[in-house]
Amino acid sequence: MDDSGDVKESVENRDPTGQPAVERTVEEVDVSDAWVSLIGTVISRNPKSSSITIDDGTGQVDVRVQKIPELGSLVRVIASIFTQEDEVMLDAIIVQDFSSFDVELYRRIVDMEGRIFSREGDSHRQG
Repeated sequence: MDDSGDVKESVENRDPTGQPAVERTVEEVDVSDAWVSLIGTVISRNPKSSSITIDDGTGQVDVRVQKIPELGSLVRVIASIFTQEDEVMLDAIIVQDFSSFDVELYRRIVDMEGRIFSREGDSHRQG
């Protein structure tokens, strides 16, 4: 919140150009997105390339990181997207420990939001 009482968007979800990170699953990652935010489990670590592979249940993606988290840890990454040898990869600017995050509750909420907003869109089309 700033001095005027306005709530400002969190810096962690924005890149220096002001474009917000889009919440995605691995299967939804689109190279046209400048920045993405996704949550997954670290399933492999490669210290030589400073990278990890995360799995969110929809797929797996390699992520370049500055500090390599523990194998098996749940993390959220905020990253830019790039391709290397026709493979989509992420370059993380933020890696957050999400070990106490309730992923199942989060997925249920996202599912409910999707159903609510799709119904609202249907009612607007009918009216």
